[in-house]
Amino acid sequence: MPVLIACLVIVASVLAGCSAAPPPVLVALQQVERKTPVVYVPGSTGSKLRERATGELVWGEGRNVIVPHDDAYGLARPIGPAPSSAESRLEPTEAIREIRLAGIFGQKVYGPIVELLEANGYRLGDLGDPAAADTAFLFAYDWRLDHRIAAQRLLVQLEALRRARGEDRLEVDLICQSNGGYICRYLLKYGGATPEEAKGGAARPPEEIAARKVILLGNSNGGSLRMLREMHRGRGYVALVGRKMRPEAMFTMPALFQDLPVVRPDLFLDEAGKPLAVDIFDADAWLRHGWSIFAPEARRRIARRGAEDIFGDEERQMEHLRQVLDYARRFHQVLASDAAGWRDGVGYYMIQSRSEDTPDRAVLRQRDGRWEILFTGDKKLRRLKELHEMATAEGDEHGTVASQNRLSPQEEAALAAPTTYIDDNHFDLILRPETHRRLLEILAGPGARKTP
Repeated sequence: MPVLIACLVIVASVLAGCSAAPPPVLVALQQVERKTPVVYVPGSTGSKLRERATGELVWGEGRNVIVPHDDAYGLARPIGPAPSSAESRLEPTEAIREIRLAGIFGQKVYGPIVELLEANGYRLGDLGDPAAADTAFLFAYDWRLDHRIAAQRLLVQLEALRRARGEDRLEVDLICQSNGGYICRYLLKYGGATPEEAKGGAARPPEEIAARKVILLGNSNGGSLRMLREMHRGRGYVALVGRKMRPEAMFTMPALFQDLPVVRPDLFLDEAGKPLAVDIFDADAWLRHGWSIFAPEARRRIARRGAEDIFGDEERQMEHLRQVLDYARRFHQVLASDAAGWRDGVGYYMIQSRSEDTPDRAVLRQRDGRWEILFTGDKKLRRLKELHEMATAEGDEHGTVASQNRLSPQEEAALAAPTTYIDDNHFDLILRPETHRRLLEILAGPGARKTP
């Protein structure tokens, strides 16, 4: 039990944290009777997932970050010869409001956002089954899948809200946290169209959905090198006794590749600090350097567990990798481009952090015949102070400031205020009282609906 208590801090840092103080109230916002609906779009891992067949929750409760000790293979999307129906085995249910361990100790996740909105006169509803009077929603999606699929799902649910309200055109405010920024930005530019359709000019913004305000909260709009670190080393949730999300499981999730960095071409350095010509979107580079599923440790785990049906052989892994890397590159290209049919009138706002050391470049070196990769914060790299500084930039630990600011010219023109910088890390930023006050100021600012 003491271990679980100590590890709640770790769980919170991964999924968002908590706020013990009562939510702030902005009188100007509370007095607006006819509020524009606000939808909160959470980041990766922030939605619950369950088995379609049984209804069993496999992600989103405290026990899911402790057991099963399956290396997160149960969350992997099969890329091997497993039945294709396995891809849709899991479905999202709701955003995670609180996570509890042992049924006693709780840690709030997106619950404080709900409390904040309700304290200021919003009425919480279910975006999957909206009512006309509902004005606040948490969007849930399968965070493993292509962000375009999530954008399609959000579009369908916003259309349902429009019909429930009996409106020809729905005006909505969007709070887009972390990877939620990709989803919201793609939706407003291209609806649910493919990147090919977007690049060819065939995609248009949704006709009957209009964003009034888009609040980008803790986003890596140009991707994150930290994502490569996690896909190569995996992710842990609870120290000592916790479940591990292994690199090979993460390798099967397309959305993670869409968060790889595109903000600079010289991502990799050698030990002398000279740039290396390594393309992060080149599948052969992953195989050559032993990243993620191609690391010897990952190969041994797959063989030991007999999980080839999930992960396939090397040929299939490379085929999958080429596909998702190519798609991720094109996804970023269309996001950074202006969209045909872009509608003026939307206001973009940014709440970010630049107070944390953030991976900007990685160091590659060979040791004992194997490639070793070092990232910001690694002890080995910290010993090489000058090299560590070359690899590090300002940001929120996940996205650098350069990544945060990577918008298309249309989006830059839509910025309605200077970026608000709040000192904290990527995950805890959403729980800061300063963040909550700024959210209220934006929602109540110019353009807000007036009392009839």
